[in-house]
Amino acid sequence: MDMFFPALPAVGRDLDVAPSAVMLTITAYLIGLTIGQAVGPLSDVVGRRRPLLIGVVLFAAASLACATAQSVEILATARLVQGITAAAGVVLSRAIVRDLYTGTDVARHYSTLIFIVGLSAVVSPTIATLILDVTSWRGIFVVLFGLAALLLVVAVLRLPESLPPERRTAGSFRATTRTFGLLCRDRRFLGYGATLACGTGTLTALVTGSTFVVQDEFAASAQVFAFLFSAGALAVVLATVLNRYLLRRFSPRRLLVAGLAANAVGAVGLLAFGRSGMAAFTPCFILLVATWGFISANGTAIAVRDHASVAGAALALIGLMQYTTGALAAPLAGAVGSGSAISVGVVVACFSLAGLSSALLTVRRDRMGAPPAASISLPRARP
Repeated sequence: MDMFFPALPAVGRDLDVAPSAVMLTITAYLIGLTIGQAVGPLSDVVGRRRPLLIGVVLFAAASLACATAQSVEILATARLVQGITAAAGVVLSRAIVRDLYTGTDVARHYSTLIFIVGLSAVVSPTIATLILDVTSWRGIFVVLFGLAALLLVVAVLRLPESLPPERRTAGSFRATTRTFGLLCRDRRFLGYGATLACGTGTLTALVTGSTFVVQDEFAASAQVFAFLFSAGALAVVLATVLNRYLLRRFSPRRLLVAGLAANAVGAVGLLAFGRSGMAAFTPCFILLVATWGFISANGTAIAVRDHASVAGAALALIGLMQYTTGALAAPLAGAVGSGSAISVGVVVACFSLAGLSSALLTVRRDRMGAPPAASISLPRARP
């Protein structure tokens, strides 16, 4: 996704469609990520490695389909498939961490995951603008195909299975339905999931809307947006390093609330001053993106804290909430005011304040020590 953002205006010009139509390609990708969350409960049954390898292969094929799309409808369909297959990496990387670590170590290693993602986001827009300098936006998907092929080789050679057969659950539709039902009865789990969903909505609306604000409303180049995005991604990297350090002294709950409070400050600042120009828009953008380094790692770790036995299913349900919200948020900034700075600010502020409210209510309940709604214990798969 990060590599595609600088190309959104170019896609609109090439395919002769409005910004809101181009944003639907982001929505399609996020809907795909939502559907693909089904790999989570599947991996609780068959293990993590096999679904991950299959997902990478199919992602590579979908990337080629994106590169050859001749209409926005075909591109959106290919992006949908790309999102479904990309979900394997999103869900299973977090499930592998939960397989291997417990307690505060889970939040610390989720910070490492976000650090790696943030580091890639620093360079992705720059790579995209270099590609756009020498070829069209289609070249971005050719590069993604090559990266997927490289990732497949690395995963085959270096990634062992993290969920041994004796820890797997017996697979059936009834068991999966029961698992989701029990998870949905845990108010703390749903509260933290809603918080993460609002955070995803904030980030998605911000990034998808900002590329049009910077390039169309502020009349800056794709390179300027790439620099802005890379600065935000670098801020995420630094925030994750700081989060890992602060976890030695503070609880994930406290750091989650602090991150959301800072996020709300950035959102209100964007709404109040973002339309004034790049000088005001830039610090608000960077602050909003940076706080994701605190929100994602801590929120995810707390949400799955009580559900280690069904980590794949729990992370899948969180992902379902996150990417459904993101899919709704992506076109909103374009639909409300045609992607202007004020429309982006309104949508971002709504999601940000909703996330902070959700966290405050959930953390209060968590500190009161109310037990989870039900202990999830499913039959194990036969060795």
